[in-house]
Amino acid sequence: MTERDLEIYLRDLLKEPKYLVVVDDLWQREAWESLKRAFPDSKNGSRVVITTRKEDVAERADNKGFVYRLRSLSQEESWDLFCRKQLDVRAMVSAMERLAKEMVDKCGGLPLAVVVLSGLLSHKRGFEEWQKVKDHLWQNIKDDSSEVSCILSLSYNNLSTALKQCFLYFGIFPEDHVVHVNHILWL
Repeated sequence: MTERDLEIYLRDLLKEPKYLVVVDDLWQREAWESLKRAFPDSKNGSRVVITTRKEDVAERADNKGFVYRLRSLSQEESWDLFCRKQLDVRAMVSAMERLAKEMVDKCGGLPLAVVVLSGLLSHKRGFEEWQKVKDHLWQNIKDDSSEVSCILSLSYNNLSTALKQCFLYFGIFPEDHVVHVNHILWL
């Protein structure tokens, strides 16, 4: 199907029923301009929700639309989330707690970064191992900016070789593709 045929098909399909479509992680206004023609405005309460990290994309996507700005977690909320995801908070000595608070602050209030960091640290035992994680974070996060990709890569880098290979095999498959266990085992 050509892009134009797909647009016509989608438009016809969505003419009558009420729909809700979520376009996730839009990076360019032009991408939305080419997509929006496929969504008819039948005045029946249908909605299209766009998520983006780019404020200019959100503001220019639709002049009748509403831009909802998600707030980052506060330091207290971030710490609470970190503690709830830890396997054993009681095992943290005060020096580890101070170290963890510094790292949580470096996550910039982003829940995904806090959860990944907590998961990573819950498998590290002792102050020295936590210090290594912190040193790695400080080395790779520059100018006090929050880099979730750095925290995610740190989590990936701490996987065993077998798990890294298994994880990478999933990159072969298209998004939302059903993956059978036997196929992954065979790979």
